[in-house]
Amino acid sequence: MRRERRKTAEKLKRLLIRDGKLYFYVYPSFRDVYVAKLLHEKPITKVVFGLNPSVALEVGAHIGTYVIRLARRNCRVIAVEADRRNYALLKANVKINDVEDKVEAYNFAAFSKRTELEFYLRSSSSVSGLDPGECTEKRLVAAYPLDILSSQLTRLDLMLVDVEGGEVQVLKGANKLLEKTRYVVVEVFDRNKDDVLRILRGHKFKLNKIGEGLGFRYFLGERGRDRELAKHSARDRK
Repeated sequence: MRRERRKTAEKLKRLLIRDGKLYFYVYPSFRDVYVAKLLHEKPITKVVFGLNPSVALEVGAHIGTYVIRLARRNCRVIAVEADRRNYALLKANVKINDVEDKVEAYNFAAFSKRTELEFYLRSSSSVSGLDPGECTEKRLVAAYPLDILSSQLTRLDLMLVDVEGGEVQVLKGANKLLEKTRYVVVEVFDRNKDDVLRILRGHKFKLNKIGEGLGFRYFLGERGRDRELAKHSARDRK
């Protein structure tokens, strides 16, 4: 197994790191190793894992740092990642950690409508997105509203949204899913905070700030538990 992991790392031209009992193929940079170990989001991880979801959706799944850890907690996880390079590592990390039966991964950008978008790559893979910023490269990506996944779910315990400024368009394309969602954890920026929070309040989420950094904040949104949705929890967990 160790030899196989090393061969895969060589094929992907990435580093293989270990975090406790978990393994991750990562980009060879300090920031990406730091991100893979979730050292940058300790207050957020405490909230996310404390919710103990049975069914979760992560938008901006990157290389699977939350996805793998949630799946290891017996959570069914739907992962959406726009960057095909990150998506390849996400799939490899799901496999190496033996959680393929718990994870469904999709390679598209979550947006308000079906279209193609310019996706901007940066020196750190964790901050690429739809904002040009200081990009090193750009490419076209397929974009779909998250509601294309709605028919697969009768309930969603947790939606994680971290898409480097594209949160408004993500939520606009998720009206059906938000009505099935108990908790939302979302990163917002000064420029889009009011719009993001207005959308979530429109879906009856109660909001609390759970973390912040330079120019951004994390919010937890909670909806009241619906009896009809609760009946389907065990079925969706399978």
